[in-house]
Amino acid sequence: MKRKSRIRSGYDLVLAKLLASERASRGNVGVRPDAVKKRKLSVKNVVVLIAIVLTLTSAFWFYRDDSWQSSVGSSSGASRAAIIDQLSGTVPDLWFVNTTVSTLRDAGYTVDYYSPAQVTVALFQSIPLKGYNLIVIRSHSGGEGIFTSESYDASKYTWEQLTDQVIAVSVDQKVYFGITYQFVQESMQGTFPGSLVVVMGCSGLVNTNMAKAFLVRGAKDYVGWDGAVNSAHTDLSTSTLIKYLSQGKSVKDSVGLTVAQLGRDPLYGGHLSYFDSKVGLQQRIESFGMSILVGLVPIMILPLLGCFVILLIPRLFGKR
Repeated sequence: MKRKSRIRSGYDLVLAKLLASERASRGNVGVRPDAVKKRKLSVKNVVVLIAIVLTLTSAFWFYRDDSWQSSVGSSSGASRAAIIDQLSGTVPDLWFVNTTVSTLRDAGYTVDYYSPAQVTVALFQSIPLKGYNLIVIRSHSGGEGIFTSESYDASKYTWEQLTDQVIAVSVDQKVYFGITYQFVQESMQGTFPGSLVVVMGCSGLVNTNMAKAFLVRGAKDYVGWDGAVNSAHTDLSTSTLIKYLSQGKSVKDSVGLTVAQLGRDPLYGGHLSYFDSKVGLQQRIESFGMSILVGLVPIMILPLLGCFVILLIPRLFGKR
């Protein structure tokens, strides 16, 4: 019996060595279950950490708010601004022009002033090529477009008229050309260098068509009124806005501070607003969310209605 026991033990020892050798060839020697578990937990932690970092990075990118100086300014001192003053043809305001030019020059900008006679369709067509970081458009405007001082002529800009890029607009019983958002998209030449565009006239942001067109053309930010505004209020609000911008405040903060200080237009109720790519993205997300909600309503109602019918029909037939 002892001999058989020794043989059996020897056999078990050889078998154990063979099994150990096989496991070694498969790479399983020395790997304990708790080590595998720790390794899995470690990988899981790394994945979670990466997800957190990506989420925080995305949130920072989306909500960061660059200052005006960094978005449209230049450390080389070569920043340029334009004041396009069509409105002075009917409502001049030397105080606004002088104050705005002075504020911008103190902030390190060279300023070009375009008088009413210079505000033509051709000027707007070439304005992206001039490299302005800030463009202030002091002009009559409306939901249909921005007015020029160029007298309307049915024989001019034939293609642009046929495609609604330019339209006839009336000021004090005189008819002029006006440019639409289609003109900004299709007929302007070149691109803006990440510019801030301020449209001082009525209803520049009654919808976002014009703002989006300027952004597509290369502008970074767009400021306008969501309704009608009188000239005195838009002049004071714009000069206040530029004062805050020249202090290095962001476009969003500058608009907010201006509105907090001066409020809506006292005569017509227009509200100064701004638009940029983030606002556009937020609006698209909200619109998409609403469309999903509208789409889910019938999807939710139909199953409930089906269950109601299935339960009601047997009862109706059962009573008969």
